[in-house]
Amino acid sequence: MKTCKSITLVTITTILLLYSSLVNGRIFSSGPEIEYKVNESVPVYMNMMRSDLMWYDYYYKGLYPQPKKIEDHDSFIFNLSGNKKRTSLIQIDSFLQNIPCTPLVKGNTTESSYTTLSAPQSNDFINLIKNQFRAHFYIDDLPIGHRFGDNLNYLGYSMGLHLNNQTVIYNHLDITIYYNEVPGVDSGSAGDRKFWLVGVNVIVLSVDYTKTPLSMCNTPNYTLALTEDTENKVLFTYSVNFTPLDVTWNDRFDIYYSNYSSFVTTSIIYGFLLVLILSLAVVVIFMRIYKKNAYGILGADESGWKAIYADVFRSPNNFMTFSIITGFGVQIVASAFILMVFSVGGFLSIANPGGLSFAIIIIFSTCSIFNGYVSMRTYIMMGGTRKTYNAVMTAFLLPGLSLILVFIGNIQIWSNKYTYAATGFDVFIVLLLWLFLSVPLSLMSSYFVKNWPPSGYPCATNHIPRFIPITKWYHNTAIQSFLSGVIPFGIINNQLFFFLSGIVRNTHYQYSYGFGFSLILMIISIIELNIIIEFYQLSMENYSWWWRSLLGPSSTGFYTFVYFVYFGISKMYHGGANFYYFILSLIFSLLVAFFCSSISFLCSLWFTKKIYSTLHFE
Repeated sequence: MKTCKSITLVTITTILLLYSSLVNGRIFSSGPEIEYKVNESVPVYMNMMRSDLMWYDYYYKGLYPQPKKIEDHDSFIFNLSGNKKRTSLIQIDSFLQNIPCTPLVKGNTTESSYTTLSAPQSNDFINLIKNQFRAHFYIDDLPIGHRFGDNLNYLGYSMGLHLNNQTVIYNHLDITIYYNEVPGVDSGSAGDRKFWLVGVNVIVLSVDYTKTPLSMCNTPNYTLALTEDTENKVLFTYSVNFTPLDVTWNDRFDIYYSNYSSFVTTSIIYGFLLVLILSLAVVVIFMRIYKKNAYGILGADESGWKAIYADVFRSPNNFMTFSIITGFGVQIVASAFILMVFSVGGFLSIANPGGLSFAIIIIFSTCSIFNGYVSMRTYIMMGGTRKTYNAVMTAFLLPGLSLILVFIGNIQIWSNKYTYAATGFDVFIVLLLWLFLSVPLSLMSSYFVKNWPPSGYPCATNHIPRFIPITKWYHNTAIQSFLSGVIPFGIINNQLFFFLSGIVRNTHYQYSYGFGFSLILMIISIIELNIIIEFYQLSMENYSWWWRSLLGPSSTGFYTFVYFVYFGISKMYHGGANFYYFILSLIFSLLVAFFCSSISFLCSLWFTKKIYSTLHFE
């Protein structure tokens, strides 16, 4: 009966994963529709300057001209993304009305509209250009970028170009706003017509206005170069053009996603073939187990996995630590599954800045209920008696260490004053959620099950441990564990590339279905690999399977860490956040290791109970 329930649960979970992975990634991502009438103003918010993981406020050191009064227009969730919405000097006061070349600073004369960069400011600006910084701002909640065909591959705009020992500054923004008329609205009167703002595009130009008239800002003949260690005068300008585009409101964020479906499909096919091969091996194992003589009476001369039936369920050493790791891993598994459903459903897309960070905090805190439950059940099953101590350590140890690592990583971010550095209020909220949501849920679930009877075993355990035969060097548990993480990592490494590209390079990919399928294939591969290795070890009469099953697939986390380091070395051009990136890589890799470990152990426990339940005794 329990087996049928388990199969049903796995089937339902798989169907949900498959269904969620096929959902359009941004169906639920947009907020309420904003409709504009002719001559209505369009909001513009300045964001930041960014290169890799170095994010500075748009008005950093006063390099760009700024209004007299700067106001923030963002929320707590939006701030979690590291983005900002600050008052802008770019004014779009009339929808559908093009704006010719206009100085960013409104002065009585052209000369009074110039911005003077001091020698230190000029040097700072030149350094930002050399480090390939891009400036970002929002128009109607749409991040600006440069359009290439059907994709907006580069968010923000380049601040300048350093070439042949000359640093050119891009001081003119040619902004194109794409709009589409709202269908079903009576257009008899021009004032009744309503429009959606469905896209933005920015082209940057360098214009030397001492040699170029203001009216020729979009077709300049002379560029403007900055000189180091001297004062520079720059005239910042912009122009706005409205262009119709046949895109609906719900589809306006599609352009921000690069479509690599063929690449993702190929990687999924390879992963599926690997899982298929493993599945055949698992089928062979079960055929051997369930052959007719497996149901015979167990004799005294039995060898292999049957001979160790009286020792196979002997509790491992340090089972307090074992149960804590298992519980924390299940918390990660539950969090990852829920996050995946929200992600492929579009709730955590670029349309909802900060949504991913907020979801991680809330979901991970809530899923601590699984942590306490699984840890306590595992601890009781192994014969543990210090239940209160287990409950407290489960709630505080690994989650607390994770928070400490996050705090250590943020030290560099705080010292450099990057925009995505956690504020004091952010830290307070996270600690509040941990102490008053995560910890109570974990303790509550532990308390709820601490008096439950332990899960039974199909075989009794002898008091005297059986001798484990000496095996050859290539049967070593460490070697097998090191190799067992290769296939799960091979299945998810492409998704790691997309994940890291979004964090480091600020690029976005349409890989919703790939993420869902890869997660499914990864879990299946962990289960099947563990069954194969488990049966192989038991057949050699090695009953020390507990820690082996927990630590084996955790090598996937090691490969993940190596890949993160490789990505950082090859793709990150600057070292302003290397320490933070290293800590981030370490945290993510540890989470992957715990994720794989918990799945592996629970699978091994089920498999071991299953095969030994087939034995009959006189």
